[in-house]
Amino acid sequence: MLRYSILKLLYLRTERETSPSGCH
Repeated sequence: MLRYSILKLLYLRTERETSPSGCH
């Protein structure tokens, strides 16, 4: 479960960096 959370955070972080327009 912990790994899933980390992967999710990394994915979201990468998505934010790739899309600066998407200010979450």
